[in-house]
Amino acid sequence: MNMKTKKTLLNFITDIIPLIIVTILGLFKSKLLIRELSTNMVGLYQLFSQLLGYVTIFESGITGALLYKLFKPVKQKNQKQVNILFYTGIKVFNIIAIIMVVVGILFSLFIPYLIKDNPFSLWYIMVTFLMYISTNIIYYMVVSHKVLLEAEEKKYITNIVIESFTVIKSILEIVVLILFKNLIILLSVGILTTIFSSILLVILCKKNNPNLVKTKEKDYSILRDVKNLFIHKIAYLVNNNVDLILITKFIGLGSVVVYSSYNFIISSLKKFSSKIYVSVVPSLGNILVDDKKKATTIFYEMNDFMFFIAILLCTSLLIVINPFINIWYSGKINTSFILAVGFVLILFISIVIQPLLAFTDAGGCFSETKKCAVMEAVINLTLSIILMRVWGIFGILIATFIGYTISDSIVRAKVICDKVLNISIKKYYFDLFLYYMIFLGMCIMDIYLFKFISFTNISIWFGYSILIFLFNFVIIFMIYKLLHRTLFANRLINLLKRK
Repeated sequence: MNMKTKKTLLNFITDIIPLIIVTILGLFKSKLLIRELSTNMVGLYQLFSQLLGYVTIFESGITGALLYKLFKPVKQKNQKQVNILFYTGIKVFNIIAIIMVVVGILFSLFIPYLIKDNPFSLWYIMVTFLMYISTNIIYYMVVSHKVLLEAEEKKYITNIVIESFTVIKSILEIVVLILFKNLIILLSVGILTTIFSSILLVILCKKNNPNLVKTKEKDYSILRDVKNLFIHKIAYLVNNNVDLILITKFIGLGSVVVYSSYNFIISSLKKFSSKIYVSVVPSLGNILVDDKKKATTIFYEMNDFMFFIAILLCTSLLIVINPFINIWYSGKINTSFILAVGFVLILFISIVIQPLLAFTDAGGCFSETKKCAVMEAVINLTLSIILMRVWGIFGILIATFIGYTISDSIVRAKVICDKVLNISIKKYYFDLFLYYMIFLGMCIMDIYLFKFISFTNISIWFGYSILIFLFNFVIIFMIYKLLHRTLFANRLINLLKRK
């Protein structure tokens, strides 16, 4: 196993293990939120998570731009340029943190108008919202330290620090909910743990980079792509942060709880799959510089692998998600098959576009893909408003799925093939159609085979879920084997053997 592969694998492991722990703790936290706090308060807390993106919009992807700029000087051991970029990043992100404070204060004044039949006072909303965004403001003050370690392919260090404190935060939040049942104390936990993790991150970065010397010289070339990155950020917000705002404004805080119960599961699974993407980007950036042919092979291999994961997870989840929510939340959440379909489609498209996002970031292809971002935002927002009136929450989910599919799977893929890899798009489009047909066929088969299963408690649910997952794994792997698409599996097996 070469050093680059080891680092990528270590990045992935230090991402995925804490995430499993945090996800399990998050399930208990979400259950306690619904049990210990009022429905309106839970809805407000979930709304804050969506509004956060609009406060952080001024970051505009500068983190990714700084990472991309650091690849070359780190690889060439150009310490002077590393110093310049590092301290430029500190200055830029400190300014962003100040802007976020001001915007957060102004934005909190308008939150009451976003809530249908608002039951909270203006002061309560202002205080809790500013506390909620404080964790991100603190984080941006040390983001340069995190990015430098990642450019050096030491993401496992940032993972250990950040994810360890995330686990601690989750445990403390559960304790606070049980003992105090208070949203303000709950938010205080996040602020304190972020402060401690940020201090430790700065210490470790300086320890691993003893030659960092503060310089007055600055390189603001990382801001050249701000215009393009800003467009990408807006598209991301529309696709990921507009749903709950529309639901809160036009349907009510009660429906926010239903949406959030599904979305917690989907978001957790998206995080699991995205760890593959974020773990390979640092190594991928260097490969794109050195060897386009090897990068093309990795692109198709990643595509095969992510479709395998998407088909396996989503076909299984379609059968088991509603029974889990019914059991876990003791029937307090109104589930429906149509909602399950909508959320499963969101998960599916979120997983399969990750190779495209990885190559966009690693190749610094922000200008070329900004048209994808504009298209994504326009399609999603327009269709969400139209379809919400017809199908409610399901209409919003379908709008998001269509936006992702057209802008990313079709348009972004062509940009990546043409501009980054210099290859024909035909093979990708053929693979796209093939995998969608496999996914559809698997869904129909699972619905027919497993519709008579009765999930009566969490133990029975867990047992049946494992059986369904294993059944789908065998069928999908056999299909891949017949299609000669198991190169990724062979690579994983070889890695384990070498280890």
